[in-house]
Amino acid sequence: MTDTPAWLTAVIERAEKEAPSVPPATVQATQYVVSCLPEGADGRHSFTLNVAYRGEGRWAVLDTPYCLNVDGTWDFEHTPSERTDEWIASHRFDLDTALNLARHHAARIHVNGHTVSDALAIEKKRAERDA
Repeated sequence: MTDTPAWLTAVIERAEKEAPSVPPATVQATQYVVSCLPEGADGRHSFTLNVAYRGEGRWAVLDTPYCLNVDGTWDFEHTPSERTDEWIASHRFDLDTALNLARHHAARIHVNGHTVSDALAIEKKRAERDA
């Protein structure tokens, strides 16, 4: 076990002393997981979309590494420094719209030739086998 360095001890003590004068912490949800498969289902991660907060009240619908466009197509989401204002405007939504779009598209995911219905059937067979 190592000793805490003096500089870190001083920072911890100062933070403790200043804490009562700091504004209360805020809590902000920044991501939603949207899937038609039940939590805990094998392969659920493959049949899941994410709705992620991107700042200024705007949300992205993601099937990583793809991002939903307002025209309903999926585009590769480049790094932030490569996104133009026009690109951002066409790939961001208010929360309600983003969640509704994600719900719509979650039922239409297909992975390696399997649809959501296929994945649900496989999950049902596994549950029956394990019962």
